[in-house]
Amino acid sequence: MPPRATAPRAERPIARIRPDAAVMWPLLALYTTLGLMAANLTDLLFLGGRVSGGINTFSLMIGAASLLLPMVWQGVGSLRDVWLLTDRAIYHNGRPMIALTDITAIRVWHTHISLRTGQTPMHLNYLNNPAAVAREIRATLAGER
Repeated sequence: MPPRATAPRAERPIARIRPDAAVMWPLLALYTTLGLMAANLTDLLFLGGRVSGGINTFSLMIGAASLLLPMVWQGVGSLRDVWLLTDRAIYHNGRPMIALTDITAIRVWHTHISLRTGQTPMHLNYLNNPAAVAREIRATLAGER
């Protein structure tokens, strides 16, 4: 069961934000493909075809598993994430993540948002429409919501 997104009674919920599997799986497939291409290129460049029988498929499978399994594990786990935007803070899986007053910059990428603070940047990953989420955060910061 996914975590519940709840806010304290004193705060007003604005938006519930969840990662999108339709964004996550193609990204993981792209990362895995790029990793396999890099492994093949590395074998060709450094071994130069000196291995009898071509590229060592066992090492390629081990390399693919070492690339793919951690990404899939992290991706499936992140699908359970729930962010809740309130009028005072952003909560991650029911725990306070960042106060809105601590946000110094919002950077929008293709599939995620980076929230800069005085300490550490926070990320909201695998979003279907990160620009709309950033607009909601900016509107909340401006007091329009």
